[in-house]
Amino acid sequence: MSYICSNHFHTRDYIIPPSENDTCRLKSNAVPEIFSNRPPNAGLTRSLRRRLEGENQTLSPEAKVLHDHTYCSKSMTASKDKENQDTDRPALQESLKRKIRSLQQQLRRKKEKQQTMSDIIHELEQKQIIKDDDAEVMHSKFDGVQLSIFRDTKNNISCAPNGRRYSDPVKEFATTLHYYSPKAYQYVRSILPLPNPSLIRKWSSVLECNPGFVKEAFESLGKEASSYPEKKDCFLIIDAMSTRKQSLWDSKQDKYVGFVDYGSIASEKPGTLASEAVVFLLVGARSHWKCPVGYFLADKMSSKKQAELVRTALQMAAEAGLRVWSITTDGTAVNISTFYELGCDFTTSFDSMVTKFKHPSENYYVYVILDPCHMLKLARNALGTLKSLVMKMEI
Repeated sequence: MSYICSNHFHTRDYIIPPSENDTCRLKSNAVPEIFSNRPPNAGLTRSLRRRLEGENQTLSPEAKVLHDHTYCSKSMTASKDKENQDTDRPALQESLKRKIRSLQQQLRRKKEKQQTMSDIIHELEQKQIIKDDDAEVMHSKFDGVQLSIFRDTKNNISCAPNGRRYSDPVKEFATTLHYYSPKAYQYVRSILPLPNPSLIRKWSSVLECNPGFVKEAFESLGKEASSYPEKKDCFLIIDAMSTRKQSLWDSKQDKYVGFVDYGSIASEKPGTLASEAVVFLLVGARSHWKCPVGYFLADKMSSKKQAELVRTALQMAAEAGLRVWSITTDGTAVNISTFYELGCDFTTSFDSMVTKFKHPSENYYVYVILDPCHMLKLARNALGTLKSLVMKMEI
């Protein structure tokens, strides 16, 4: 730490002026300008005065004149700074040139990123964030949506986050992109000012998603099938997921939920708590898409009731213009019994098995596929329990 005399500075040179108790602070550009005829080292303690007097004995006569409290004059400081500036000028110019080139490159990249919506969709396709079929759909719908995004950005720039409003094209684009790929939506949101994903979930919550078949899903799939014939062919997948038995109060519906509920179809045990959710899902056969079309809260659903639900799903799909080629389920006992109700037979020999049934409203057959992974698991468990399996061969 260095100590210097305050007698050589003006009051304007201080950040904190001198006082009896507090330490004073000088500005970074302060230069001593007051040099009186006071004796050297006046005002210092005896130990500091002796130390400086010892240093003065080693200095030349010219340096002793300028050694008043180890300061140099203002003119010497200014000349030294000028000399340093002249020496560092080429290095400074080179550094500034590199910085300018870097900023120009960043600006070019930013302009390239924010050209058109078509370029952004093409970039998502090139990086394999979304599928080719999804990219074609988004090209056909949202190539001109950048004007709406620009208008929304202009209107929302001075609004609080909870006060921002978005136009219908932007809402449709955000919802569609988030549905195809949340990862792609986060990437595009880093480039364009789009709604928060929580807001998209809030928009989607206005749809009626009570237990039963979702009519909006069939209507949407019907519109897609009419515009794109390759989306007409699909498969039906049925699976059950276990749930915890409990009843909860739903303030929106003003009732308790969590009981057995089949939607518009009468349930077998209306006052029983549900232990599983049976989900119906349609998956594209010639194009990449999937859509849940219904779910049901049940407590060990019977095969007759499940067969009735399958017929209803096939009829609603046919009314929407979809063709369901097959039904895929796991190999549980209720699913096997459901297919018996529909007209299949798995108890005979391999050659005489019936693995298809007539569509309830159309003139074609629907095939049954038992999930191979689950069937291998059942075979493994049976072999582990029985230790050996014997098949009788007829001669």
